[in-house]
Amino acid sequence: MVDEQVSFGPSTKPAKRALRRLRSFVSTRPFIYLPLRKLRKPKTVVGPDTQLLIEGAPRCGNTWTEALIRYSHEGDICLAHHSHAVAHVKAAVKRGIPSLILYREPDAAIRSFLALKKIPEVVSVNDAFIEYVLFYKHIMRLSREHIVFASFEDVTQRPDLVIEKLNHRFSLRLRSFNATSADERQAVFDLMDRNTPPQGEAGDNYSHSNPNHYDEKRAQIVAAAKKAILEPQFAKQRAAAHKVYGQLKSDIQ
Repeated sequence: MVDEQVSFGPSTKPAKRALRRLRSFVSTRPFIYLPLRKLRKPKTVVGPDTQLLIEGAPRCGNTWTEALIRYSHEGDICLAHHSHAVAHVKAAVKRGIPSLILYREPDAAIRSFLALKKIPEVVSVNDAFIEYVLFYKHIMRLSREHIVFASFEDVTQRPDLVIEKLNHRFSLRLRSFNATSADERQAVFDLMDRNTPPQGEAGDNYSHSNPNHYDEKRAQIVAAAKKAILEPQFAKQRAAAHKVYGQLKSDIQ
């Protein structure tokens, strides 16, 4: 059975959800969001030395892609990543910094997001769909001069083509990636784990985005989230998310 504490219904911690909604509002405003982000995670924020920004809604392949780019680059590379905020992309576009925008079918992204530990306390199903729509509607209004769009399937199944596109478009000089090599894929998974700080009481040092660590309990929670997002009260926001998803187009050919 799924842990009884996992619920996709009314939150037992409404204050946390209220703060999340405030964060969603601020996330479209660079002059407010970026200084706050720099206080919390300064090494992830776009700046004058940033060579590539990687952003997408949660669970759209962000962690895998960050590790993929680091693995494929000779030496250090300065990346801005993992804010999941429109403000971050706006700042990069304004500075002419190359940006890789990731996206995924909304049902898959949101059920995976809701399956993360403690996320249901902070984000309701309705809010998860609203955040998805907010992010991509704003992104689609930006100039695409320095932006490449890639789907979850692109970065996970065709990472070699993503690397080729970034090299061609932005002259990043990334090493070619053999998408059929189990060893190369495992190297990226290992890097994902190494880049993740210890979490939880046991100090688990692994990435929750690494499928090698998925277990039966995780599968059950994902299944419960999949069922929850199909409930009638979320139909309007879910439809809005799918409409936006239908307007997104990958640049990976």
